[in-house]
Amino acid sequence: MLLRITLYLSLFSCLTLQGDAADFPLRDVAVREAKLLSSWRFQAVPQGQEDDVDWSGPDFRETREAWKKISIPAVWDRSPGNVRSPAPRQVGWFRKVIRLPDAWDGDVSLCFLGVKYVADVFVNGEYITLNRGGYTPFFVSLGLAEELPETLEVLVRVDNRLDDQTIPKANTGWEIYGGITREVYLLHRPPTRPEDPFAQTSRDDEGNWRLRLSAETLGTPDMPMRVRLAFEDRIVAEGTVADWSEGLNLTLDLQDPALWSPDAPNLHQLELRWADEYLRFPVGVREIAWENGRLKLNGAFIWLQGFGQHEFYPESGPILSTEQRRRDLRWMKEDYGANALRTGHYPNHPDIFNLADELGLFTFTEIPAWQNHPRILAQDDVWETWLEPQLTSMVLRHRNTAGLFSWAVLNETGGAHTYVRRARAHIQLLDPSRPVSAVIAKDNDLRINQITDLAARNLHYGWYHSRSVYDLRESLEINLNASQGNPLWVAELGGQARPGRLGGGYSDDVRGTETYQDKMTRFGLQYILANADRLVGISLWTWSDYRRGGRAHDHGILGPERSPKIAAYTALNLMRPDFRALALENETVIPAGEDFTAELAVFAMNPVPGKSVRLSWEIRYGRERVKQGSQTLTLGEGHVTRAETMRWTVPENIDPGLHHLYLELHDENGARLHSQALPFEPGETTRPGVVRLKAPADGRARLLEVAGMTLTVYPHTGLILPLPPGDYEARADTWVQEFTIAPARFTDLSWD
Repeated sequence: MLLRITLYLSLFSCLTLQGDAADFPLRDVAVREAKLLSSWRFQAVPQGQEDDVDWSGPDFRETREAWKKISIPAVWDRSPGNVRSPAPRQVGWFRKVIRLPDAWDGDVSLCFLGVKYVADVFVNGEYITLNRGGYTPFFVSLGLAEELPETLEVLVRVDNRLDDQTIPKANTGWEIYGGITREVYLLHRPPTRPEDPFAQTSRDDEGNWRLRLSAETLGTPDMPMRVRLAFEDRIVAEGTVADWSEGLNLTLDLQDPALWSPDAPNLHQLELRWADEYLRFPVGVREIAWENGRLKLNGAFIWLQGFGQHEFYPESGPILSTEQRRRDLRWMKEDYGANALRTGHYPNHPDIFNLADELGLFTFTEIPAWQNHPRILAQDDVWETWLEPQLTSMVLRHRNTAGLFSWAVLNETGGAHTYVRRARAHIQLLDPSRPVSAVIAKDNDLRINQITDLAARNLHYGWYHSRSVYDLRESLEINLNASQGNPLWVAELGGQARPGRLGGGYSDDVRGTETYQDKMTRFGLQYILANADRLVGISLWTWSDYRRGGRAHDHGILGPERSPKIAAYTALNLMRPDFRALALENETVIPAGEDFTAELAVFAMNPVPGKSVRLSWEIRYGRERVKQGSQTLTLGEGHVTRAETMRWTVPENIDPGLHHLYLELHDENGARLHSQALPFEPGETTRPGVVRLKAPADGRARLLEVAGMTLTVYPHTGLILPLPPGDYEARADTWVQEFTIAPARFTDLSWD
């Protein structure tokens, strides 16, 4: 029988499924049953023969039956726990024999969540289709079950050899893996069904909420479509469409919906029923709007703060379990105070988007057009073969994600205006409700700030973009001026540090150490927070270390196994509290006789106009207080309230050593709101040590007194504090421990 096979893209969000499915992970795809296809066979093509070998013919059946047994997902034939990098750049063949269940009737399809990077699919020896792009799924329709043979042999030829004409290109900023690196499913689907549903919520000027539902129609429906939106056990809206043969279009008025937000990530269930079939998927009722260059959620301004991340875990590469992904996102949200995630530089596994919606995280996603030459991006053949298919799949797959606030079409390619305009127009046909962005480095290509709807900037001052982190001041002003009122989001900020590497203090000459990364993170994050009333938000780059080109790429505030660096404590302490005392220093190494200054401010995550707070500061050297001051502030309408600048002249006879600018913030009743200890070095750079106190086992934050300062010991990071060499005592309630700090060494404490 000649199989009629078609390739199509569909909208969905998903959770990883470990066995046969009662709840198919791609939630807004109409599916009766789904089976996870995990057992395959594999054979790599010998080097030099990649383009000459075709193992799909009948003469190679016995050869194929002898291929190596493997489990999918995998990097080629290596399962999680056994993945190595760099992965071979090669061609490999995968084989799966499928026996259809006797009870199936209706449509049968294959769903590949991700194949890196070119996949040729064969069924029973017949060439079916080609798919390009390793981070967006594709579906292969096999036809009606009753017309298919009992057994299907599926072959997939996979090629991860990239070049300058591919998306992504060969030399990227992350590890290029290969193989079927995400799950594969066999789907049993209704022959008549809604396809690519799109649920949009909005609110009118009177505060009334509505849901607009649209979908294409497959098959020939001769029955009505019943639609219901429910929250828990309460019906929020319902309606019926008598004739949906030419597509589904319906607008429903919502009765008292429970709104989605990071603080209350309420998800309704949208149910579509026709005859004996149904489709049910989650919908977040929310309104995202833009006003005066800032983001508004459900009518109120909101500040976005979070992280970018790559899909990576040691010896597992890009293949993380659902629980690993959930753990990362829970840490970000619950411990670090994040409310946003950038899935750089490609759409992450669909798990991430579902989990983000459930936990209350905004998301930003993009296709992997990373530093491709603008001339390449403007070519029609590259658009047709690589760009447009990935843009389409990205949008159709994720446009029902409640927290997704923007699409992006490239990363760090300036001057690609022809492509950006083309990609923006294409995306707006599929989703006119969200802005389109192009992420650009520093203050390059300022014209793009007016071509896109959201200006997104990677600001790695002190690392890639300049020797000094303080050049961020000038660059941010340049970008804000070029945006002319359009919203501006800091898509990346940070630098690299090898876990455990010290060897110096806080000067610009100790790049690659944990202390220097801490300097970049501390000043950069505080400077962006201090300008929050002019910006959309910030994404620190990155959450955890990953690999690139077979080598460690130490860009994370966490190590690859999620152990915290100094910058992790700094990021958490500057993101988690509702109120934060900020200090923007002029430099961290101050010669004798010159002034150390810091612009002081208070940041409020949720502004409380009129609230009175007291901001106190001390300059401390070990256990000694050198200078102090304080002031009372009345918080303003925005996130940021400026305070007076503190100033201290470094004595000519200073004994060089790590000092701290210690800040405390209290409310009008004397309750502590926040504290931080900003390290700096008067005289010359030194070799401080670092004390690390593990997080409490009960998961509760605690206050710790050390070196005359009271600091918070947080879940996940504990306390990580640079100190000058010497003897100290740490005290928390009845717990007391003495310890010694040695130059350029870590001292680890525990609660035992």
